[in-house]
Amino acid sequence: MSDALPLLGWILAGTGAALILGCLPGFHVYNLLAVLLLTAQSLPPGSLPPESFAALATAAVAAWAMTGMLPMVFLSVPDESTALMMPPAQCAYRRGQGRTAALYAAGGSLGGALLLIAALPVLPHVMPLLRAVLRPHFHWILWALILYLPLSEWPKGGTRGPAGWRRFGDGATSWLAGLATLLLSGALGFLLMNHSPFPPTLASQTLAPALIGLFAIPSLIQSCLGRPEPIPDAPAPRGLSLKAWLTGTLTGAAGGGFAALVPAVTGGFGSLLAGQATAQSDDRAFLVAQGSSRMVYYAGALLLFAVPGAGVVRGGAAWQLQTLCPADNPALFPLLAAAVAIGAGVSFLCQPGLASLLTRWCPPERAPLACRIALGLLLLLVAATTGWIGLAVAAVGTGIGALPLLFHSRRLNALGVVLLPIAWQLSRG
Repeated sequence: MSDALPLLGWILAGTGAALILGCLPGFHVYNLLAVLLLTAQSLPPGSLPPESFAALATAAVAAWAMTGMLPMVFLSVPDESTALMMPPAQCAYRRGQGRTAALYAAGGSLGGALLLIAALPVLPHVMPLLRAVLRPHFHWILWALILYLPLSEWPKGGTRGPAGWRRFGDGATSWLAGLATLLLSGALGFLLMNHSPFPPTLASQTLAPALIGLFAIPSLIQSCLGRPEPIPDAPAPRGLSLKAWLTGTLTGAAGGGFAALVPAVTGGFGSLLAGQATAQSDDRAFLVAQGSSRMVYYAGALLLFAVPGAGVVRGGAAWQLQTLCPADNPALFPLLAAAVAIGAGVSFLCQPGLASLLTRWCPPERAPLACRIALGLLLLLVAATTGWIGLAVAAVGTGIGALPLLFHSRRLNALGVVLLPIAWQLSRG
């Protein structure tokens, strides 16, 4: 009991920090963990027990996986795993149903967390076998996913000018922009992974400025320049049927689980797979699937780190956690499971209140100002953690990440920053 109460305090502290962070546009939970990791490494040895850091980090990841969807709904600032949610969520927001859309997605996240908890007894038996079967095939799976990105980039346009090259150019612009984003971000990833400009002490933060530039800063700039429109009074919300919730939760968990298991695949790919499975059925099931995929990817990838005998390190949180906390600790798996359950449960209970606060404090006319403040804070964070080199890398990433916004292509193409280098490494080894 004496050990359980301090750990519960760390879990609640991580949950509380993630609830605040989740309301800030452009910020990612990995930014919080990076600051905490650098702080923990600067402390004298033994000052921070590894189990305490693990409990705080896991609860923060689970809570942020749910609350981090709010800026996408109310401020039009998505991250890579919520970009696909933006069209239906923004349509609901403009109809005065933003709070309802956020609760649909939160219901999916809660369902994903429940599936993770239910799967805990079988994970230690299934994961080692599953990893042994899939590991020799990871390289071609990644190349297939990389090929899928440009092939699935649906051409937009093709309606201007007479038939011929002019109309072809109009239709192929978005596709070519998506391909350019994929290749340029991949080149940036090769440079950072093979010739990192950062000192060894910042090795765990090598990709952080690039990801901030690719995904967060362009979205913030776009929202800063937007022209907000008044939102009508909220109509009566539609209920969420059990069928829509189950369909969305299960398909989202499949997409998020795939992303958590395959190296270099992120939550954005899990959301893409989940979205394509539910896009034609119901917008409510679609939002539920996106929330479920997000929770299963972020929290599930961190749980896999502690599964006995699995030896799986997926996601930025697990890579940072392993520097302080060894995975062979037998008490780590139940601790992380408890942190996921508490973090997801508390954040779900807080979701309606947070959505109401954002509706009241950040109406459309205040959204550009909020995004400007968030952009300034994000640049300060990059400068404080990685210095001027990190700002330079973020600036390069911003230029690449702006291509999808300018030419209306898919933002997911910017994941070439991790997909191309790791697929190349797996193919060679």
